[in-house]
Amino acid sequence: MTIWQSRGIKKAAQHARDEIRRARRVIEKYPRLLKDSQLKQLKAQIEKVELAAQGADIAAIKNSTARLHESGERLLPFYSRSVFLEWVRTLVYALLIALCIRVVILEAFRIPSSSLVPTLLVGDQLIVAKLPYGVVVPWTDIKIAPIIRPKRGDIVVFRSHDPMTPDQNFIKRIVGVPGDRKIQLRDNELYIDGRHCPISDSQGGDQVDSRIPPTARLYDEDLLGKRHEVIYERMRTPRDYVLQPQYLENCGENNKLAESYRYLILDGQVSPLSHDKCELTAGYYFPVHHRVHGELQRALLLSEDGAIPPDYFFMMGDNRDNSRDSRAWGLVPFNQIKGKALFIYWSWGSGLSGARQLLRIGDIIH
Repeated sequence: MTIWQSRGIKKAAQHARDEIRRARRVIEKYPRLLKDSQLKQLKAQIEKVELAAQGADIAAIKNSTARLHESGERLLPFYSRSVFLEWVRTLVYALLIALCIRVVILEAFRIPSSSLVPTLLVGDQLIVAKLPYGVVVPWTDIKIAPIIRPKRGDIVVFRSHDPMTPDQNFIKRIVGVPGDRKIQLRDNELYIDGRHCPISDSQGGDQVDSRIPPTARLYDEDLLGKRHEVIYERMRTPRDYVLQPQYLENCGENNKLAESYRYLILDGQVSPLSHDKCELTAGYYFPVHHRVHGELQRALLLSEDGAIPPDYFFMMGDNRDNSRDSRAWGLVPFNQIKGKALFIYWSWGSGLSGARQLLRIGDIIH
């Protein structure tokens, strides 16, 4: 026997085994579509193919396989399509599993802006864990079965709370959590309820770091026990502000909702609240007519005791002078937080050298 004959026999035997598997699958799935006599006929034909496949007669293998296929086609019109249907079903299952993973467990997110530089760069692509914060009921804001709650210092993805960009996904760091009463930024240093979050020059702070613009300076910040990097503009004069409780005696039609707001103290001056224009946006914050670093500041609607209420969070970007965050549009409710950023799975387009940017792949996000 030549090598070509041997290969031909192996190929024919493999084809025979595939046909046997197909016939048995059809018998198992659709036994009620066959009469007893037809079922016996198909099983007998399978036995003949099995016997032929054990021998070395290539003609016998091919003939018995062809007769089995003809019998299947004659008895069941969809016999030849069974393999195709199996592939379609497998594909549908795979798509459903992928959809469930995306909706319930994990989701990819691409960094669109520089608000979290130096921690995250434009072009970073992240995996976001959704399951720990609970499953969102489709087409609602209802979360069910949350495992954990967001913590101070977590970087989270959430649905936009900014009237200028509704229904977009944002990513920021949680700075204020339920119970906080005063969030203060004084001379580029953060204070939370009087507790200082000191910053120090990051290693090589005066040196060129390609992650940050040349006009910025890199610092390490201790956010009440959680250390991370932040940047501030070098040439911009620091301006202080503090969010504190304030009672509004008259707020027109919204008087019932005005019992506990936040107002702004900018450079030691109390911001005037315009009572004749205190329109609530999305029910959570109130416009204040001051600007800090070009951002419109807003007073936040909080609970009656003047603290951040349960299930609300104050967000900030690590690029402190170039981030539109809770300083502009207020608190973010828990039911709008989609998940916690876990790690970078791909990175491209930030301006770093190719090798440096690729080295970011796999970095855990802190």
